[in-house]
Amino acid sequence: MSTSPDPDRLHPRELAYLGDAVFELHVREQLLGTPLSSSDRHRMAVARVRAEAQAAALAAVEPALSDFERDLVRRARNLKVSAPRSVDQDTYRLATALEALVGYLHASGRTERLEQIFAIADRAAPAGPYPDHRADRQADHQAARQRSPGIDGARRA
Repeated sequence: MSTSPDPDRLHPRELAYLGDAVFELHVREQLLGTPLSSSDRHRMAVARVRAEAQAAALAAVEPALSDFERDLVRRARNLKVSAPRSVDQDTYRLATALEALVGYLHASGRTERLEQIFAIADRAAPAGPYPDHRADRQADHQAARQRSPGIDGARRA
């Protein structure tokens, strides 16, 4: 087994990469043993690791950060990142900053501090599963199909 690289020498992007996995593992471990169906458990995990939820968690965590942690968050937040279309750039950058902080604390073996950060972030977590919008999308798709003409130019029924 290889040794972990020095977290002080890792780029904030690499710390965010690591932090993404650590944060998701934390969320999944919390959801174990809950009386949720597997699909609800999955939706709850997705709700907690979404960029919007991570940005809210960072806002809750920021007042408790040390100067060093605040600087790390600032550097990670200022990275040039490509956000998915579903998330605005600023929100995605905030989520990346939280992930970099989590990655740094994990890689440096500061588990007690990581648990403190997780405890604050958990209090800012969404209360329920991310809403399932599939039914809304299906209804929108059906309405669009009814409005568009068919191959012969006639409206569809």
